[in-house]
Formats: sequence, C-alpha cells, structure tokens
Amino acid sequence: MGNIYPCTPSSPKYLDQVRFHPSTAWYLSQCSEARGMQELWKKVRPEILKNMRESAIVQSTESSNRIEGVEVKKNRLIPLVLGNAKPRDRSEEEISGYRKALTFIHNKYTEIDITPASIQKLHRYAQGGMISDVGV
Repeated sequence: MGNIYPCTPSSPKYLDQVRFHPSTAWYLSQCSEARGMQELWKKVRPEILKNMRESAIVQSTESSNRIEGVEVKKNRLIPLVLGNAKPRDRSEEEISGYRKALTFIHNKYTEIDITPASIQKLHRYAQGGMISDVGV
C-alpha cells in the first residue's frame, strides 16, 4: 500500500490532509476550553481547585496503596495524606511516604530526570521512615 498522505509531516500542506474523527475534534476543543476555565478558576475561586487537588491526591494514595495491600483506617487516611498526622505503624508510614513522593513529583516535575538516583529518591520517599526496613 502506498502512503495515504503524500506529504510528509514537515510539508506545509500536511495539515491540510490530516483528518480527525468529529469526536476527536470535539474532545480536543473541550480540552482547550477546560484549560481556559482552569485559569479562570485559579483566579476567581482557587480554594475549589485546591480542594479538588487534595481530593484527587487522597483518592490516588488510597487506591494505589490498596493495590499493594496497604490499608489504614478511614479516619487516619486524610490526615496522613494531607500531612497533618504522624504515622503510627508501617501501613501509615507507607501512606505518608506515598504522599511525600507525590508532593516531590508535583513540585519538581520539571526538574526531575529519570535516573537511578531519582528513582531511588522516590523509593525512599514512598517506603522510607523511622519504622521502615527499606534499603537505600
């Protein structure tokens, strides 16, 4: 079969020949619109975005740790994830460590290179602590 696009991606006429399914175009426009709304909400109601972010982090932490068999009491989960409580046992320490790893990723994502050292650092965050038996 021949090339269905006679132009290469670097050709000026390439975009004229690219075709999207209508639903793909709709989703792309929705993403663009949502991005604009996010900027508006950051200015007008930043506390709503903060609450949504915290909720997403709590849910992510709970789900990811549950997959690994790590669970804590519901009344301890949110304080541990938000950094308002000290871990009391190994499971709580893993929840707290996961939060530290996420915080590191969210705050430094533009600076993190994928290297053995950065992977080890994330591992120490996620597994380390005073009760931990993790190696370096």
